[in-house]
Amino acid sequence: PGQSSGNEVLADVSLVDYHQAPVTNPSESVKHGNPSFRSTLEAGELELLADMCNELEIFAYPHPVTADHLAAFFRMEPTGLRVNKLRLFSAMLFELKENGFIGRNWQSPIYSYNLLRPRKKEGFVNRSDLTTATNQIHGIKNDNRINFIKKKIQKMYSSRKNSQKL
Repeated sequence: PGQSSGNEVLADVSLVDYHQAPVTNPSESVKHGNPSFRSTLEAGELELLADMCNELEIFAYPHPVTADHLAAFFRMEPTGLRVNKLRLFSAMLFELKENGFIGRNWQSPIYSYNLLRPRKKEGFVNRSDLTTATNQIHGIKNDNRINFIKKKIQKMYSSRKNSQKL
C-alpha cells in the first residue's frame, strides 16, 4: 500500500481523446502541404492593411488592430482576432489573393487553424461563413467600402511593382 505500481501513467494515457484533431504547428505543417496563406506581405503593406481595417472597423477585437496582429494572423498564429464585418474581411482577403499577396486557397487556413472568431457568436468562423461572405461580395456592385478595399490593395500592388523596377 502506498507504493506506486507504475500503472498510473498508463491510466492517464488512456484518457486521451483520440477523436480530437491533432494539434500541429501551422508553420511546420506548411512544409507538408497543409493549409497556408502563402503570404508575401511586407511590413509596410501590413501597416497599410491595419490602417484600412481600423478605418473600416473590420475587427471588433483587438481594436485597433496592428500590423503585428495581422503578421501573426498570416503566419497562422493565434491572435484572438474577432471579426466585426466578415463580408469586408472576405473582400480584403479576396483582393489580396487577386493581387498576388496571398495564395488562392486563403480560406482554408482560417477554418483549419481556427484563426478568426465571429463578433456575435461563440466558436470560430467556419468554411460556410467564409464562403457565404465571399459569394456576397461578388453580387455587390456599388458598395463604397468594397470599392475602397479594392482600390487600396490595387494601389499596394502598383507600389510594390514600381519599387521592384528600381
